[in-house]
Amino acid sequence: MDIQVLHLLRSYRDFLSSFWFIDPFLSDAQRARHPGTNFVDLASIQARADIISLHVSLNDTSRYLLNQDFIDQCAKPVLLINTSRGQVVQLEDLLAGLESEKVLGAALDVFENEKPTTYTDEEKGLYSRLFQLENVTLTPHVAGWTFESKRKIAQVLLEKIKQTVSRN
Repeated sequence: MDIQVLHLLRSYRDFLSSFWFIDPFLSDAQRARHPGTNFVDLASIQARADIISLHVSLNDTSRYLLNQDFIDQCAKPVLLINTSRGQVVQLEDLLAGLESEKVLGAALDVFENEKPTTYTDEEKGLYSRLFQLENVTLTPHVAGWTFESKRKIAQVLLEKIKQTVSRN
């Protein structure tokens, strides 16, 4: 679980009536370090959530986590936020959910295919439909690109260059 997300949500406790977390990789001891946090299973989220925000790494478990089956299992229409990895959401199924209003809206800063120059004809059609929807907000995936992060990257690269030059 992204601890920064946990702390952010705690700061909005008055705004949010309740929030739940899923993290199958946390041990009971790790969960115990976050008292007052509602850790639940996926079915509980699908039964109760109004907003589903995805903050996961991409792996075999999370790839296409949000697909037609996931959407169909939601007890009520949801808003979706995906700021993790594009391939966590199956684009065609998301579009179907948006068009059927089982997904009321989506906020995305990642896409299933991040390289528009490599879109297949089918992907061009899917992205064209997505880009036209008024209930979809799209932003660049740049949250980590702060002044500090760019400085750190530059420092690391400079150190690597110095190491390479000193070896030669």
